[in-house]
Amino acid sequence: MLSALRERTGDVLLPGDEFCFQPDDTLSLTGPAHPEKLVCGPGLRRSGDRLLVCKSGVLRHRQPNTFWMESQQRRYVPAKGETVIGIVTAKSGDVFKVDFGGSEQASLSYLAFEGATKRNRPNVQVGDLVFSQFLIANKDMEPELVCMDSSGRANGMGVFGGGGLLFTVSLGLVRRLLSPHSEVQSDLQQLFPCELVVGMNGRLWVKSSSVQQTLVISNLLQSCDTMTAQQRRQLFRGGTGGAVDHIRPHPTPEDKPGPAAVQEGGTGGAVDHIRPHPTPEDKPGPAAVQEGGTGGAVDHIRPQVHLHLVPEDGSRLCSGC
Repeated sequence: MLSALRERTGDVLLPGDEFCFQPDDTLSLTGPAHPEKLVCGPGLRRSGDRLLVCKSGVLRHRQPNTFWMESQQRRYVPAKGETVIGIVTAKSGDVFKVDFGGSEQASLSYLAFEGATKRNRPNVQVGDLVFSQFLIANKDMEPELVCMDSSGRANGMGVFGGGGLLFTVSLGLVRRLLSPHSEVQSDLQQLFPCELVVGMNGRLWVKSSSVQQTLVISNLLQSCDTMTAQQRRQLFRGGTGGAVDHIRPHPTPEDKPGPAAVQEGGTGGAVDHIRPHPTPEDKPGPAAVQEGGTGGAVDHIRPQVHLHLVPEDGSRLCSGC
């Protein structure tokens, strides 16, 4: 079986494919026994003397005898001991409800934090992000999370997420990021200095020195999900070499000029001056005549002159009569 698995490493397998024991896998009764232990990862299942493929993808191998299926799956099935990024959705008594992207929500006790007691409760609010670990993950029971390891230490777990960006990628990219010698992580270190939290449920949280750099890193990680190593390196070089120079957010209502403003173009084509509409105090009255000056603007306002004519008989007549 081991020889057949090594030969098929890198091939695309479908659910239903199986591997059986071969004659060279049997133990010799006369020679020394060298039993080899086979470790089945995600996508493979042992059934008697057969090894069944239960998930489509590419067969991967790691020394000495670890095999698993690498796929672009996004649906997460909880497993005991895996660390995930969850969102606190509700608080019910002494238990928090956490959404980790599965079929049901998990429970998180307020005593499952480092140094937490009945008097010293952790400050956890609805909507906070928690980096936690599965204590119970059974299909017949409700999943339970804890924010400390077996020795009672937080070990990086707990509430986090101030000022960062949370997004979702495939589970295959998460495993590539968490591998000991990850090429994606080494390429990412050549970009900008950042903080990265990786959850086994496909959620990533990233924070950099500016919003623009944070958006660049998240877009690159989401784009390299289905790329080859050469395409990913070319994309990352383009991100550092000027392909992604600036990301400007959409203008906010505070940035836009109000309806009582008129934008006038300057010599460079930009907005050089914003002049408000004239108010009733600025407008000339009906008894004023505007005369244009040499510059085309309003240079002088001369009041209207009333002419009075005096007839010979001594009575005064107005020109408007």
